[in-house]
Amino acid sequence: MVTLLKVNNAEWTVDVSLSTTTTNSSSARPLVLLTLELSDGTSQILHLDLQSFGQLRCKVAELLAELQLVHDRMQVRPLPEIRQMDS
Repeated sequence: MVTLLKVNNAEWTVDVSLSTTTTNSSSARPLVLLTLELSDGTSQILHLDLQSFGQLRCKVAELLAELQLVHDRMQVRPLPEIRQMDS
C-alpha cells in the first residue's frame, strides 16, 4: 500500500550570490530554495532556478484552480427532475 505524504509547511527563500571568485556565469544566477516539511517529520529542500520556480508556481496554480472547479461542482448538484403525472 502506498501512503501519500502531506505537506505540513512550505517556505521559500531566494539565494543570491553578490560576489563570486569564479567566472562561471551560472553561479551568479539566483536560486529559489523551497523547503517542504512533510507529515512524516522529514523536510525536503528543492533548489530551483527562477524559470523552474515560475513553472512550478504556474502548475500549482492550475491544479488549485482545477480542484476548486471540482469542489464547486460537487457542492452544486441539480435536483432530480419532478415529473407530473397526467390525470
